Amino acid sequence: MPHKAVTLKSQQVQFVYTQGEFDAFMANIKPHESLAIDLEFDKDRYQYGFTLCLIQLATAQSCLVIDPFAVKHLKALFEMLEDTTRLKIMHAAGEDLRLFHSLGCFPSNVFDTETAVRFLNYEKSSLGAALEQIFGVQLDKSLQKSNWTNRPLSPEQILYAANDVLYLHQLQAILVEALREKKLLEIVEEENRYAEGKIFTKNAEGYFLSKEEEKMFSEFQRHILNELYIFRDAFAKKYNKPPFQVFSKEFAYEIINTEGQSINQLLLTNGIHRTLRSASGVVALSEVYAIASQQAEENELAHDKNQRRMSAEDYRLYLQQKNKGNRLKEVIAKPIQQWLSQRYGVYAAPNFLSQQLLLQIISDKLKIQDIPLHYKQKVLEEAAQDLGLDLTEFH
Repeated sequence: MPHKAVTLKSQQVQFVYTQGEFDAFMANIKPHESLAIDLEFDKDRYQYGFTLCLIQLATAQSCLVIDPFAVKHLKALFEMLEDTTRLKIMHAAGEDLRLFHSLGCFPSNVFDTETAVRFLNYEKSSLGAALEQIFGVQLDKSLQKSNWTNRPLSPEQILYAANDVLYLHQLQAILVEALREKKLLEIVEEENRYAEGKIFTKNAEGYFLSKEEEKMFSEFQRHILNELYIFRDAFAKKYNKPPFQVFSKEFAYEIINTEGQSINQLLLTNGIHRTLRSASGVVALSEVYAIASQQAEENELAHDKNQRRMSAEDYRLYLQQKNKGNRLKEVIAKPIQQWLSQRYGVYAAPNFLSQQLLLQIISDKLKIQDIPLHYKQKVLEEAAQDLGLDLTEFH
């Protein structure tokens, strides 16, 4: 039997698990000008895919924990989240926004308290660390890796989930005051608008390789690896299992590196789904490998990831560019990073201008005027002026 209501300190947390209750609560909170929101989800951990498991909402006076497995129609909530006049307070909003986008909801007017914490030079930016440093509140994180797909939820799980929104209104108010005092509020607001306007996308359909894997393997190997991942994804979807429970990426790498020979070790390998640990599993994976290898050969994909050799002239230009990059790191990037640390603090500095961004600029991969956030352009120009650096060539 679900737990309808539990109490956290003096505030009641209402667990909403019927459509009628949800609709009534949405009508009650509609007049509020701000909402704190957080999600619990499963992302290929206990089952297949990116699954919304809980929605936590808080106004200044009340808190709801909504079960989306039972409440199927969330339109009223989505409309509130997309309302540009209502403030939405979140902490570390990235993955939650990604999930909302996948569900066709695009929250606006979001204030991410984690972003504020980072720009205020806190060493740690997690919600637990922020609440402990600012309020002296210690959150119990023992249920952080709960299986949120299971039902019924315990009172402890409901309270744990509620904790992620109960303090956000107070936290946001204190952070806004601190940002205003340090003249950083406009910068954090620009970051928030940029983050909420980002459209989260997945890899192209049927493509599963990470950027790291693209660097690790040759064209030939990448084709085979992706075909193995396609097979794994279809299998995981069929049995509603996380892909890693079908077989690990390390096992896929072993197949690639042994040119398919390790497939025969399926029967002896731990961490393989039981349906695959059979003679038929060996046959199925062997067929995937053989067909993928044949396709890679027919398409004349390179076996050597470093197959293209540089000419003497190309190598000379490469060394010239590398030496120039190293010099610019010392005379431009490094002084700017030191200036940022002195101005904003060592923990906040990388949020203004990261090392990666500075390297893109000095390597001529990004022009200063093309930096997406306007405040970053201004900070860079201000640092250059104070340091007497000429950035003309990077415009």
